[in-house]
Amino acid sequence: MTMLSTYSLEEAIVVARDTYVKISRPRRPVPIDPILRYAEKVESAARGQPYSIKTMIVDVEKNEYRGIFARGLSSSTIYLSHELNDCWKRFVICKEAIHLLVDDSDLRYAKSVRDQTMEAFQMFWPTQSRAPLTSEVFASVVAFEILYPWESRRAISKPPEDMHQEAVDFKIPEHHLDAYFRCTFGILSEEINSGILVP
Repeated sequence: MTMLSTYSLEEAIVVARDTYVKISRPRRPVPIDPILRYAEKVESAARGQPYSIKTMIVDVEKNEYRGIFARGLSSSTIYLSHELNDCWKRFVICKEAIHLLVDDSDLRYAKSVRDQTMEAFQMFWPTQSRAPLTSEVFASVVAFEILYPWESRRAISKPPEDMHQEAVDFKIPEHHLDAYFRCTFGILSEEINSGILVP
């Protein structure tokens, strides 16, 4: 079942920029721990009690799932495939933490492992700035935008000479970086980011 959010690419980028500021605009590679702590802080405030996020490496192959998010009342656990490299682990942890920040209604997020997995494997980067995104696409865009910060990234017109090295420098999946520079998503992202006033 594909869960639609009420959010668009424009809103995903605003959330990413705001989150990046809230974690103190770190240099590359953006550390994951402050993102988790920020998500915990937001959820703790919303619930009126302490909330924690744990990560756990599990013995599943990445073709089953890269990562899933199990939401609880006082804590959540992000389960990661043992086959993921560091770049993919970072991206998946960030993306799953973003679900906690933005998926505040059970109408927005997938509630079973099967639904989460299907959404992740069917994910396509956005091709329009205002069309509603699935929960999975929204969280993926926010995670990418945080981990490849606007103020540190290259212009679409001047892509990196070595995409692999750029991915290594930022510790993000090369697959996503390549999509950013080759797909409509990157052009839209650059247009939207260019129009946002720096806070």
